[in-house]
Amino acid sequence: MRLACTACAICSPPPSLSLQAIQQEITVIEAEYRLLQNHPETLSHAALFEKLPPHYQRFRVGSRAAFGDNLEELQTALRRYHRRFYLASGMTLWLQGPQPIDELELLAAHYGALLPKGSKAPAANYFPAPTEDRLLQLDAEEGFWLTLMLEGDEPLLRSHVALLNAFCLDEAPGGLMEHLREETLCESLAVEWLWQDAHHGWLALCFSGPKITPEMTRRIESLFWRYLSQIGVSSLNILSHYARLAQEDFAALSPLAQLQGRALSFAPASFPPEHVKDFLVSIPHQPHSRLLTQRNLPGETHLSQGFKLRSQPWTPAAAALPAAVAFTFNSPLATAQSLQTCVETLLLRPTFYQAYDEAGALTRLRALRPILAALRHAGGRGRWHKVDGVWQLELGLPVVPQAEAMSCLRQAVEVLRAEISPQLADNPPDVAIRKLLHDLPGQLLQADGKPEWLAAWCGENIQLQKWAAPLLTSFAAPSPRPACSPQLRRGITHAGGGGEDSALLLFIPLPQRDDASLAALRALALLMEPLFFDRLRVKQQIGYVVSARYQRVVDVDGLQLALQSPTTPWRRLLGHCKRFLREMHNELCSQSITDILPLQTALRECCSPGGNVAIATQRLRQQQGLPCLTPTAIAGLEPEQIERLLLQSLRQRRRWRILVTGP
Repeated sequence: MRLACTACAICSPPPSLSLQAIQQEITVIEAEYRLLQNHPETLSHAALFEKLPPHYQRFRVGSRAAFGDNLEELQTALRRYHRRFYLASGMTLWLQGPQPIDELELLAAHYGALLPKGSKAPAANYFPAPTEDRLLQLDAEEGFWLTLMLEGDEPLLRSHVALLNAFCLDEAPGGLMEHLREETLCESLAVEWLWQDAHHGWLALCFSGPKITPEMTRRIESLFWRYLSQIGVSSLNILSHYARLAQEDFAALSPLAQLQGRALSFAPASFPPEHVKDFLVSIPHQPHSRLLTQRNLPGETHLSQGFKLRSQPWTPAAAALPAAVAFTFNSPLATAQSLQTCVETLLLRPTFYQAYDEAGALTRLRALRPILAALRHAGGRGRWHKVDGVWQLELGLPVVPQAEAMSCLRQAVEVLRAEISPQLADNPPDVAIRKLLHDLPGQLLQADGKPEWLAAWCGENIQLQKWAAPLLTSFAAPSPRPACSPQLRRGITHAGGGGEDSALLLFIPLPQRDDASLAALRALALLMEPLFFDRLRVKQQIGYVVSARYQRVVDVDGLQLALQSPTTPWRRLLGHCKRFLREMHNELCSQSITDILPLQTALRECCSPGGNVAIATQRLRQQQGLPCLTPTAIAGLEPEQIERLLLQSLRQRRRWRILVTGP
């Protein structure tokens, strides 16, 4: 904590801002600017702020054109900006850690005193509430944004909205999301702050789906207002239950995510917020506006806040009458326990080296959502998601009530077992390298629509395990065969749809599947990562995505190199990767690693699995004879192993899998 505070204090004095550093940073910012030109969320935000006074239009990122050609004038302007705004009176210092609150307060006082003194310009105390509805053209999933200008003291307002968020995102039967999906009005809902000050908050609800027409927005809005009114008349028992769920979800976040929630997003109170019903009743009477994004929208583009937008005013039809729908809310079971005592974990995943069909996985996701939400209300937790390219079901089963836990487990297994008709997944435009990363699992191994399944249990409740055993035995093989060596796809594949930039994703599989080779691979990745970035990103400025790291893809361990550039063709990007690997090998041979201890120390920190799911996964890998990072392999690591591994990877270039896009 002291190191973090010291770093904050060091950043506060005026930076040197050399002309060379400014020139280099302009290149970085220009690259980010190009990326954001096609980022749907950024363009939607720009459209929402478009008609507000310039003072309220959010700063996002500059551009080479905006900075101009005179570096000395820019240097002067940057120093003037730092003197004006980097003052203690204009900053908020947030600290979160295991220390007692008194110690945190002393740290804040000590390091806060090191910040530059001065008085900041008075902030505007009035936010002009946006009331104009607009349409925006986007080549992406269509979205309906309903924005609300709310009033209230900041901490209480955050707590109120955290509870509202828990209700809105509840996917259990009878809730808002179930009705929206049943009527094919939208597929997802996100809640976020657009702007805040000490006494106001501009909240946005974004309903997204493959197709949302202006007529559909009337029904969406009608359902939301109806849902809001029914939350407002729900019992204190129900409000307390959803508040507890919000608190547990928040407690499960990482410390950094919790800090971000308290500073910038949602942070639930430790008890049902006071006056929450008054808050809910007041929302429909607050100023609100709408934005509808459409794939096809005629008209001319114009420049706004540095972005090319095709937007225009929108006059929606008269609001529909409140929907005559009776929503249901889940009340807490008398025997339901907090997740703090929910230690029984079940992992269901395809057998190793099987890439699950993406369309089938998304279809099953839609069927699993209400089941996992019901498990959540019973005191458990569940996730069907992709980990390292593998779709898997993770269930945290409550010890009490066992009947509800077994019912959810039985329904979930039936969904995985059932024959389905996969729906084609929407593939909206994306940043080039993200598209390649998304495609890599299916490009490395052939996807399988009907995989065999593995089950692993991590917990201590024998009774619950006995009840689940017959069901799991009929679904997953109790003694699966050892995993065979996978037949990996090789060579270069050009993937379209990545925009104008060139991007390259190089995956080098681990040559030998054993623990010692995996330890050497992980050590090599630790050595390569900073050098690759420094040479290609900082010194040569090849592109704005430069990454070298260890990665596991569909259970295959390997090195992953990623590059994206607006100016360098992919063939030259591949040449840069090959050259770097050769130089790395020459350096390892000429300057042998003299001290292996720092690498071993770093690897030991990665060695212990974190959480029950990771423990269950490692047990399955060990049972199947797959390589694992173990203390024994780390202790026996030698520099020569790392050198041999890199040389072997270079000699086996025909095993490399390379995905590219762009010219």
